[in-house]
Amino acid sequence: MQQMTGINIVTYYAPTLYKTGLGMSEEKALLLGGFTQIWYVLASFVTWYTIDRVGRRKLLISMAIGMALVLTGEALATAANSHLGSIMAVVCIFLFESCFTWGWMIRAKGSALATAADFIGNWILVEVTPAVDLVFTGQTDRVTAADSDSWSGRLQWDRVKVAQEAVRATRGRREPQERHGERQALLLSS
Repeated sequence: MQQMTGINIVTYYAPTLYKTGLGMSEEKALLLGGFTQIWYVLASFVTWYTIDRVGRRKLLISMAIGMALVLTGEALATAANSHLGSIMAVVCIFLFESCFTWGWMIRAKGSALATAADFIGNWILVEVTPAVDLVFTGQTDRVTAADSDSWSGRLQWDRVKVAQEAVRATRGRREPQERHGERQALLLSS
C-alpha cells in the first residue's frame, strides 16, 4: 500500500515538476530535489518519537488523509500558475514527504516482510505503468508495436495518450498567460 500512496512518483518526479511545472532551471530543480530527500530523512526522526506514543493506526490513517489533502493542494497550487502557486507547490511536496514518513514508516516488527512487499509493490508499479517520461516530453510516438501487443500494454498506452492530452491542454492554457506576462514585462521595462 505504501507504493499506492504515490510516494514513488512524488519522489522520482519532484525535480521534473520543479523544472517543467514550476519553471526552475535544471540545476535548481535537481538541487531542490536533493533537499527534498534530505528533508525526508530528517522528518523520519519525528516518527521514532510519535509512533509508540500516538499509535501506528492513528498515524497511518491521519497521515493518509494528510497526504490526500496535500496532493489536492499540490494540484491546486500547480494549476494556479503563479509565483505564489509555485512556492506552495514546493511546500506541498515537502509536506507530502513529511506525512508519508510520519504515518507510513516501517516498524522493526515485520520489517523484512514490509521490505519485500515494498519491493514487490514497487516492481509491479514499474512493470504495469508505462514510461511517464514520454508523457512529459511528448514522445509517445516512440512506442513500438511490442509495447502494445499485450492487453496490459494496450491499456498502459491508452492511458498515456489521455495523460498526454491533459499535459497539452494545460500547456495550451499556460502559453497565453505566459505571453501576456512577457508583454506586461516589456511594457513595464520600456
